[in-house]
Amino acid sequence: MIRLVALDIDGTLTNVPTQLSERTVKAIAGAQERGIFVTIATGRGYFGSRMIAEQMRIDGPMIVYGGALTVDAGTGKTLQSLCLPSDAVRGVLDYAGELRVHAQIYQDDQVISERRTMFFERYCARLNLPNRVEPGLRSWAEYRDVPKVLVITPPEEQQEVRRRFAERFGGVLAVTTSQPGYVEINNPKATKGMALAALAETMGIPVEQVCAVGDSYLDIDMIRWAGLGACVADSVPDVKAVSDLLLPACDDEGVACLLEALSRGELPEPAV
Repeated sequence: MIRLVALDIDGTLTNVPTQLSERTVKAIAGAQERGIFVTIATGRGYFGSRMIAEQMRIDGPMIVYGGALTVDAGTGKTLQSLCLPSDAVRGVLDYAGELRVHAQIYQDDQVISERRTMFFERYCARLNLPNRVEPGLRSWAEYRDVPKVLVITPPEEQQEVRRRFAERFGGVLAVTTSQPGYVEINNPKATKGMALAALAETMGIPVEQVCAVGDSYLDIDMIRWAGLGACVADSVPDVKAVSDLLLPACDDEGVACLLEALSRGELPEPAV
């Protein structure tokens, strides 16, 4: 029996930045009525996730910033934190400057960039995120409580930029990709899988009663760790390769199909 379900947002729960479908909201409520704790495990921050969390009526923890923070969904209070060391943030920002790619940090749930680029404007506008520009960002004496650095590139350059950051920081920092053009850089212990394992332990739920659902590279370790790892049909191939269950695509409401089945004590038929 599944007792805990962790869901990625973008490309998994919804392709609409701030809205869940009526069917998905109803399916989440049905699972919650059955005693299943349904939560978020996302690369977004708390502010960017809050509207989705409210529609889900999450009463308890959710995982944000790719596993760097676990926060209370109602208050935003930090329950667990694995932020980046200050010298690591400086190193990543300096290397982004060398490569002439856009990089931004997060502090107190604000997005901070040293200049106002097209990438920065579009990113913040998508979820109306609080933000500011700090021209002297790379010269700060200390970077406090930074959960991740996000590098944004044209989608066709994403894998090459990821490779270069991995070569420079591999073994010291976690370098992965999420949405097209996004290269995510975290504390190596800050992953969705590790955060979900810690959450399950806190709640006293064994791994075999945990389900994780995602669609992209940032979701791989939590899908692999969970007792039931699932992905939507339009996931990247590497995610499909580690998933136990293939659901209908995001726009075909694969998450709703899963939760409706779990509420009946069943598993959905695998997508083809």
